[in-house]
Amino acid sequence: MSDVIIYAAHHRPTEMVTILDYLANSRLTVCNYILDEVRRPFAFPTGKVATLVLLSEPQELIEPGIQRCIQKGAGAREGGLRLVVVPGFGYTEDYVAHLGDAIKLPVVQLTGVMSYLELAKRILDEKLRAEAGKGADAPLNVLAEELHASTIAAYSDPSYADKFYHKWKDDIPFQQLDELVKRLPRGARILDAGCGPGHHSHYLAGLGYEVLGVDLSQAALAIANDSHRGGARPFFRAADMRAIPVPSGTFDGVWAAASCVHTPNEFIREQFSEFERVLKPGGILGLTMQVGRLRALEEDGRFFEGHLDESSVNDRVEQAGLCLVHVSRDETLKNTRSLRHVVRWMATVARKSG
Repeated sequence: MSDVIIYAAHHRPTEMVTILDYLANSRLTVCNYILDEVRRPFAFPTGKVATLVLLSEPQELIEPGIQRCIQKGAGAREGGLRLVVVPGFGYTEDYVAHLGDAIKLPVVQLTGVMSYLELAKRILDEKLRAEAGKGADAPLNVLAEELHASTIAAYSDPSYADKFYHKWKDDIPFQQLDELVKRLPRGARILDAGCGPGHHSHYLAGLGYEVLGVDLSQAALAIANDSHRGGARPFFRAADMRAIPVPSGTFDGVWAAASCVHTPNEFIREQFSEFERVLKPGGILGLTMQVGRLRALEEDGRFFEGHLDESSVNDRVEQAGLCLVHVSRDETLKNTRSLRHVVRWMATVARKSG
């Protein structure tokens, strides 16, 4: 069964590309029908589908499909369709009512890409609840621990941890790390939060810093310990970065590279507050996060929280009592699963007062 079918005319590319880009990493099953210059008339889907999104003008393309539904005397509900979404342009209230009557289903109008993205988030949240065996009315925070545990389980698979290490061990974000370390004193104590197989920890230790890497994946920590190649050695410890087992004010710097992308929104304020706690007064947080995506539970079991832009992250950083000092953005095609799509990243450097 498809979760979403998106149907777009060739001359509405912006909305189409943007929505599909945000959906690229989610576990929503999306089928796309993009019309070419022939402008083939629309036909309601015959397979199982939950939500249909129309991004084309009604009279020219949609009307024939509606007429066929009326002539057959059957609504699209038979295919499992529960909701039809139409854009705010080109559809009068009378026409929307006509469409609803013809297909015997709710029809809603949305205006603007963000409205479509919010709809997609609601559909995905509903799917996550269903997969966890929760009721439709259950708040998402009942899923947060399960999503967190699913991610840890994925990274704890030795074969996956090894794959992750070899994919990223030579891909050090030098520029983003430099924005952190240039603000730290010589020999500073740094926490590598969610260190994984430890390639960033080893790099920082090689620069002369005292580094502690924490992670909940024993498989990743084993690789981190085994991959030391001489010189200063970082320390590694199995720990939840939401409750780091050190006294307050322990570190001059905290580095969290891509680790918080797996933190459900239900825990994100708690997480940033924990970073603030373990920093010394005047200490520095370096944070990299994926943005421009929806929350998703991927096929390998890893959960990714959805942050549409950097403000949704940085607002929470500031709420934790940290002051922003530098923000940068980047795009790349590289990702762990070798999917062919653009991944957007942000890097934030923030300072604890004092």
